[in-house]
Amino acid sequence: MLDFILLDHPLIFPFACVCGNQRGPILDTHYEIAGSRIYLCQRCVKSGARILGFSSGERLDELEAASESVLEKERENAGLLEQLGEYVLQVQARDGHIRDLKDSNEQLAARVSQLETSLRQSNEMAREHMSLVGAGDEAA
Repeated sequence: MLDFILLDHPLIFPFACVCGNQRGPILDTHYEIAGSRIYLCQRCVKSGARILGFSSGERLDELEAASESVLEKERENAGLLEQLGEYVLQVQARDGHIRDLKDSNEQLAARVSQLETSLRQSNEMAREHMSLVGAGDEAA
C-alpha cells in the first residue's frame, strides 16, 4: 500500500476528486478504478473525518484554521527569505563597489603624491636654473 500524497492539483485522469472538485490541495490515493485515479479533495477528507469520528466539527474547524495559518506563515516566510536573498545580493554589490572606490582612492592618492613629488623637484630645478642666471637674487 502506498501512502497518500498531497498535490496542488490532480495529475492523472480524471483530474478531479471523486466529488468532481478539481481545485487543490488534493490527496492522491494511488488507487485506480476502471482506469481512473481516485483523488480526494479537502472537503471530502474533512467530511470523512467528521463522519468517522476522528475529530469533532468544532475541533476540526480549529485545526483547519490553524493549518491555513501555518500555510500562510510559510508563504510569508518564503517571501521574506526571497527578499532577504535580494538584500544580501545588493549588499554584496555595494561592498564590491566600496572596495572598487577604495582601490581607486588609493590609486589617486598615490598619483597625487607622485605629482607633488614631481612638482617639488620641478620647483627645485627651476630655483637652481634661476640662480644660475642670477634671477634668484632679484626674486629674493
